[in-house]
Amino acid sequence: MINVDFKTFKEFHWLTRIVIVILVLVLALFVLNVLKINVMYIFTPLIAIMVAGCVFLALVIYYLGRWVRIQEVQSTGNSTEQEKIRTEILQLRQSVDAMQKKLDNIERILEKVAE
Repeated sequence: MINVDFKTFKEFHWLTRIVIVILVLVLALFVLNVLKINVMYIFTPLIAIMVAGCVFLALVIYYLGRWVRIQEVQSTGNSTEQEKIRTEILQLRQSVDAMQKKLDNIERILEKVAE
């Protein structure tokens, strides 16, 4: 059995809320039609426009979220590359420092020889 602990409508996922609202509106229009109330001619175009708008908005939000996730993955990859570059620079600095120490030793030896 599925355990659902939603206390308010706001706790549902945004897409679930949109679907619930659309289903309630469609159900309300069906009831009005069954009761032979001719408001269907008024509400049908509005409902169609609203459903199309909700679907469009849902698609835009979905693809925008997907784009954001892709950008996050790419930025993580860039930070990994930057970390590799920093490591290589640190190794190069250590090599240069070691070479500088060796050069200083060679200069000291040459100064002693020259005396």
